[in-house]
Amino acid sequence: MPQFSNEEHWELIADETRSVAGTPARDNAIAPLLLPIPYLSPYFKAFVAIPNNNRPWYYGGRFVLYIGNIENPVPVYATSRKMLLNDWKLLEFPHIANASQGSQFYFQYEPPWWFSEVSITMYQYEEKRNRKQGRRELTMILNQTYQNP
Repeated sequence: MPQFSNEEHWELIADETRSVAGTPARDNAIAPLLLPIPYLSPYFKAFVAIPNNNRPWYYGGRFVLYIGNIENPVPVYATSRKMLLNDWKLLEFPHIANASQGSQFYFQYEPPWWFSEVSITMYQYEEKRNRKQGRRELTMILNQTYQNP
């Protein structure tokens, strides 16, 4: 079972502030933010805020999960999650845990068009022991490959 309360297991994958020049409109909105997903863990925590917010907005946009791989380099829509402003949200995407080898995942954060500025912070859960174990396995495979060409 994941230990979500252990901060050492959360890896920062995004911490950005974006803004739009001029007045926000449907044709002048903040561009979506594309985030590669570094680990095969299905757990994320995200926070969306508007700096200097003086409006009573609650909706904070959405995170869309796209899947691609070597055979299909154009990412395909998998699912999405809505975000609320100023609220940490734990997100689970089982598509990632059940992925085949070689699959690549991307998040696209889509802010509402009426935002003039937005801050996004996102972490991915990854147990340290899993990463070390994966590195050891990769090292063993590389050593075997170079010893037995």
